[in-house]
Amino acid sequence: MAMPGREHQKQVLANLVRRGKHVPSAYLFGLPATGKSTLTRKVLEDSKAIHAIIDCMSVFTVAQLFDTCLEALLSCENGDTCVDSDLNWKCDNAADFAFELKMRFAKQGHNQHRFLVLDNADALRAFPNSSTLIQSLLRVADMSGANITVMLISCLDWVRFKESAQCIDPALFLYFPAYTRAETKAILALDAPAIPPRSESNDDEELSPEEEQSLYLQFVDLAIQVLHQPCRDLNELRHLVALLFSKYKEPIMRGKYEKKDTGKLYAHIQFYFKEVIDKLYIRKISSSEWSQTNVSVRTSFANGPTVSQPDATDVDLPHNTAYLLLASFIASYNPKGLDVRFFARASEKRTRKTASKMKKTSSTKLRQQLVGPKTFPIERMLAIFYRIKEDTQVDEEMESLVDIQMQIKSLISKGLLLRMSQVSRLEEVKCKVNIGLETAYALAGRMRFDLSKYLHDFKA
Repeated sequence: MAMPGREHQKQVLANLVRRGKHVPSAYLFGLPATGKSTLTRKVLEDSKAIHAIIDCMSVFTVAQLFDTCLEALLSCENGDTCVDSDLNWKCDNAADFAFELKMRFAKQGHNQHRFLVLDNADALRAFPNSSTLIQSLLRVADMSGANITVMLISCLDWVRFKESAQCIDPALFLYFPAYTRAETKAILALDAPAIPPRSESNDDEELSPEEEQSLYLQFVDLAIQVLHQPCRDLNELRHLVALLFSKYKEPIMRGKYEKKDTGKLYAHIQFYFKEVIDKLYIRKISSSEWSQTNVSVRTSFANGPTVSQPDATDVDLPHNTAYLLLASFIASYNPKGLDVRFFARASEKRTRKTASKMKKTSSTKLRQQLVGPKTFPIERMLAIFYRIKEDTQVDEEMESLVDIQMQIKSLISKGLLLRMSQVSRLEEVKCKVNIGLETAYALAGRMRFDLSKYLHDFKA
């Protein structure tokens, strides 16, 4: 599998595999979807090196992490049959892990080099005493005397990743830069429909395999020009290209346009580009469901561009989670100084005075929907959440703080909230809402909640 733009990184990893015993640790970092995990796996598999790849997102305790690593390293994969059949062990800490490696490698009497790859290593920073844990992983070879290289794969640079200035540095750093436009185009072109052998081709198809492949490359060139600036994530770009290509070739399949009618084809696909750009990274439905729901959109689009988007407001959330999202929307768009006006139990006279004062001072400022969402602390959002819950007069018990924190984490994982502060800063978590006004009003309507009552300088 070719990986455009990763020739240097591939060469460095190949050299690492050849002289692995001289490199006890390595740190691979770069933005998400830049080929770190894929290239590492490919190089290790092609070289037939004994390796174990652990996803740190799938382990939740230190003991589980070391148990998983030891089991993977001593497994019978990659043709390594000289391992102990007794797989009963318990590694509660780094010392136990190093001891088990030392005893089992010494018992087997072989010096085959192994590679331990910890993918999504950012998750290690959430473990207790993470700084000590990271140092221990980088020193596994020294502590155990085993012939092993530990490779950490992260989206953060080393200065942000390590939490202590005393943490030792890995023996090797390897940076994966973001793909350029030309490299992204070359990677997307690899997903072009394959041309089957002549004996397997179907002459009854409206588009021959060669024509469909040529049309796909033409669409990739157009998609890169439109989508590369708002979206640099390769996984998301591949998803969008696969999603929209069927829409792009529909007029050609129906005989309405020809391949050379690029202007007409762009006019046809332009609406769908606007639709996916409006909801980047928020995949509320699958690709097949998206295609079905847009059948009505395609027929209505002939009447004009002012057509409603059927999936723009399709945000289905539990009751309290929906209120948390609405409170986040209010906190992102309302100025902080107006919280007293909308939520405090003040006198009517004081409210009118504050409103008139704000009207004078904000006359020259941009409207809130033009400025866009702003960052807010979680404490302010929770204060708004509890106030609007009281105003709705719903007879139900408030959920515990732990449950609310889990719901906030769920909103962040779904992309409805964007975390703006660093993960290491627990004392002041700041977020920003990632939904539009139309989605917020639709969600408030399903909750029977009057959102306009709490918004400043907004019009639906």
